Amino acid sequence: MTDLGEVNHYLGMRVRRDYTRRVIYLDQESYVNDILERFGMQDCKPVNTPMDQTKLEPYKVKNTKTLPNPQEGEYRKIVGSLMYLMICTRPDIAVAVRDFYLQPLHWRQQHYPPWIQRR
Repeated sequence: MTDLGEVNHYLGMRVRRDYTRRVIYLDQESYVNDILERFGMQDCKPVNTPMDQTKLEPYKVKNTKTLPNPQEGEYRKIVGSLMYLMICTRPDIAVAVRDFYLQPLHWRQQHYPPWIQRR
């Protein structure tokens, strides 16, 4: 084995150290930028909180039969990407990711949740 020096990136996470405080910081800024670019949201509006504080109205199901949605695959990719981010370094977005995932199928076909705003 050879010594490769200090670790800068590990499993897609950037590693930074503060020796004076004896703290290690992990972030996934480049992964977030990749997600935004992949789904065409690089110009989205940043917010301080992961989710809008407005309460979503529950949807009453009228017909349980739904047609296959060609956009469902992209939707699942978005949710999967956010779940990976949530598990690795951002547990604070867990509720927002769950609520995004649980939106009714008909609503997903037309809209992103109100807390995901495009410019």
